[in-house]
Amino acid sequence: MPNETVGANQNRRRKKEEGRRKRRTHQRRRTERRRTERRRTQLRRTIAVATQCHLVGVSYAAQDASAEGLRNDLELERSSSGKHIKNLRPSA
Repeated sequence: MPNETVGANQNRRRKKEEGRRKRRTHQRRRTERRRTERRRTQLRRTIAVATQCHLVGVSYAAQDASAEGLRNDLELERSSSGKHIKNLRPSA
């Protein structure tokens, strides 16, 4: 069987292509994951700074959803009273 050079060469080529394909998809997935992770951390940082408290134990989805609402709350709070926004808690 190993003496069939034509089959062996085709096999080798197929294996190489397969490896390349796997590597590419892996890289693509990794960059996508990194991108979403970056967006999430940015969001969390914004919220944490705005509310002066870290959102611990709150799911990503809840953080994503509450970010916009929180920003609006903060704007309202800022405009309505000149007080410091320390006691504002996330609504999620």
